[in-house]
Amino acid sequence: MEGILFVLPTGCRWRDLPPQLGYGSGHTAWRGLRAWQAAGVWDRLHRLMPGELSKAELIDWSRGCTGSVSVRAKGGELTGRNPADRGKPGTKHHLLAGAGGLILHTLLSPANIHDSMLSGPVLETSPGVRGHRHRPGRPRRRPGKLHAGKGYGYPRCRRYLQRRGIKVRIAAASPRGTISAGFAGSPGAASPGCCGSSAPDCAANTLGVAGDQRTATGD
Repeated sequence: MEGILFVLPTGCRWRDLPPQLGYGSGHTAWRGLRAWQAAGVWDRLHRLMPGELSKAELIDWSRGCTGSVSVRAKGGELTGRNPADRGKPGTKHHLLAGAGGLILHTLLSPANIHDSMLSGPVLETSPGVRGHRHRPGRPRRRPGKLHAGKGYGYPRCRRYLQRRGIKVRIAAASPRGTISAGFAGSPGAASPGCCGSSAPDCAANTLGVAGDQRTATGD
């Protein structure tokens, strides 16, 4: 377990797991991760943990962010030519995160699927999180505001969010050669990260799931 928890957040290759840490070989850790993945351990943990965090009032639904990250993949039905990686095969993770950066839901697609095409499905298919015992009711699936990058700045995305009663915070497109100064719908606002944190922290939260794809390659 310690070897797995070291490799996934640091991004090192399995075979480069430092032996001096005493976590065993990287290959053994990789095999354990694959076995637990096949047994559905990670899926069950992801279903259970948000509920526990909600009971402790650690999930902030006031705002959320959506985005994606592409990783290389060797094959499979969810693999496509990645236009951002010289056409090499890849898979894209579409993410929904809460205000604190906690990943609440993910969907997979081929890497050549545009981000905006999954903006609605990633919200609609979210399993939802029940509130704590003092606020019973149906599981909550959507944040009050949604921050997103320029790739989501299409009328259909805005219309969907407005129908769902979600405030739109989509990064405004910049004229060529300039830097955006704010979010569409929030004129003049400084540009934070998509979940309200600083941009580097937001990127780190988003890219943290990229380690899951390494289980398919054994790198």
